[in-house]
Amino acid sequence: MMVSAYVSPASASHVQMSAPPARTEARDPKVLAISRAQEVNAVQFGRALADNPDLVHRWEELTALPAKDFMDIYPRLQLREFAPGWVIIGQKPGGVEGGCIVRRIWIRADENFELGSGAHAAVADLHAKGQLGNFQRLTVEESLKILRSGDRSNPEFQRIYNLIQIHDEFQKSFMVKMLFGEDDVQNGRYYCPNARNPIHRQWVARNWAELRRASVEEHLALRVGRALAPDLVPEVRLGKIDDGAASRFFHMTQIGGSGTAGQVSFKTADKINRPIDAQNFNKEAFMQVYAITVGLLNDWDANADPNVGIMEVDGRAWMPFLFDMGHASPMEMTMDPQTLIPICRTNGLEASSFWQRVLRIVAFFLSYFRFEAGRFFTNPNFMTVGDRADALRNLIARQDDIWCAIEVLEGQFIGDEDAQRMVRGMRDTLMGRIAYVSRVLEEHDALMLESDAGTD
Repeated sequence: MMVSAYVSPASASHVQMSAPPARTEARDPKVLAISRAQEVNAVQFGRALADNPDLVHRWEELTALPAKDFMDIYPRLQLREFAPGWVIIGQKPGGVEGGCIVRRIWIRADENFELGSGAHAAVADLHAKGQLGNFQRLTVEESLKILRSGDRSNPEFQRIYNLIQIHDEFQKSFMVKMLFGEDDVQNGRYYCPNARNPIHRQWVARNWAELRRASVEEHLALRVGRALAPDLVPEVRLGKIDDGAASRFFHMTQIGGSGTAGQVSFKTADKINRPIDAQNFNKEAFMQVYAITVGLLNDWDANADPNVGIMEVDGRAWMPFLFDMGHASPMEMTMDPQTLIPICRTNGLEASSFWQRVLRIVAFFLSYFRFEAGRFFTNPNFMTVGDRADALRNLIARQDDIWCAIEVLEGQFIGDEDAQRMVRGMRDTLMGRIAYVSRVLEEHDALMLESDAGTD
């Protein structure tokens, strides 16, 4: 998928900064809950849009169109509602899991600054960042109360209203993932709507517990990645499908380029045909992505070129933008201390040295088990083994950011002991991964010393 659009910037000059310093703590948006019927509708309508040749080519424009322009045209397109305040604008491209692309729209709840509305979310975010001008001295609830009763013709209030209407809350589009169609839930099994054939459909099917765990782990992976590199990892939100005793989660992942001021281009790495060098691409950004996907998460799919988005903003160097971390496997210890690249993926066999040796041999002949490092991470003219070592050292130095992100996420699941237990388990796994990467770096440094001694 490729996006190219101009998004109007939110002008900071509209805000009167007050005495309190800016606050930067993360804000968790309200969990978006939908019914099973809304889920089925989203899968059906997403497919209908994909089958409409007149609309499929407008996805790119709709994804990053400025909010006011989008509000002017979406009624004419007869787009269907996903949830109150959200509209479906396209189908999730690629992958076996069903889904769609959604976007927040301005509705009556926003006019009244109701809890859970987009306007309320924007006010909360502006307050957290210290950008609410005179309202900054108040709590979010006090600000909302005044805004509801404010005179909208008053210039002081009008500045705030304009700032909220052009807030990122209404500029971003999200890819919704882990949705299932009408015939995809049978006898406690969840069958991916986009499976290639009946055998593949059986192979990728999961039960409720497996699906729930996968959703929590992917959400955590994206949240941790965003804590380490907020400009390179998309915002991710958690949704919930109310389906009686089988209620479950789904993901909403920000689409690259949406919500970004300026001229934005976005495409996947496999569609890039320019030379891979530091003049064309932001090397530091790719080093960060390597540290997150290869070093920390050992994600054998996020690094593959079709799953790495490449984004250019206002003509600056092309940067990576991650949008798929659904195969994080940090418990699998397979990194080669000489190259600092995993040799193969072990499909959940953890640290069994015997099976790792077997699979490394198999990987030599079959590409299925080969680790997808991506051509950016292994290109010696772009990222050397020394660069990879520096990226891993930086990762280890930023452990506190990882543990803080996990602590915040654990708080999001208050009341859900099972989800909290999974988050704590993933935290322990990442602690083990950090310790493993530290040992590999020690081995790598020793090998480099031996190599240097041999050349003297």
